[in-house]
Amino acid sequence: VVAGAVFGFWCCVGDADETEAMGMFREGARYDRRFFDVLSRAAQNQPVLVWKVGQTSDGARAVSFHAATKTMDPGQWEATVRRSGAINAYGMDDVIDTLKVLLLAEKPHGNRVGLIAPTGGTSTEMTDAFANAELSVLPLSAGSYAQLAGFFTTWGCSYQPPIPGLGGNRP
Repeated sequence: VVAGAVFGFWCCVGDADETEAMGMFREGARYDRRFFDVLSRAAQNQPVLVWKVGQTSDGARAVSFHAATKTMDPGQWEATVRRSGAINAYGMDDVIDTLKVLLLAEKPHGNRVGLIAPTGGTSTEMTDAFANAELSVLPLSAGSYAQLAGFFTTWGCSYQPPIPGLGGNRP
């Protein structure tokens, strides 16, 4: 994870062929245009996650006192990061978990996802998170449903995505 204080170094790392993914922490947006240009360039070469603190009015006030930097409206920040091709992160765990997936999982081929979650509420929350990230949770094939029926039990739920039911799997 690259701290905002080493932005010049980060500019160079974003162009390096060996860099597979990047994570960045920001307190403020001191170099708005320059930041967007470098972020856009880096995001063309590899996935880039950006976690910015100070997204609430209280947090923005704390950043302005602590780091003496201006803050950006949260909606404007979200749009700026999305337009650059980078990925917004919402905490250190989010940065680390997402980077692990990006580095270790098979690369996706589109925006469709399958989802199996422990409960209906959790699966609904995850479906919303995927939709907010412009991913689609689509129904599985009939063959997939038949295979799932071989080892999942449904307690008041179904196999329609999102699939709640990890808690009811058979040994």
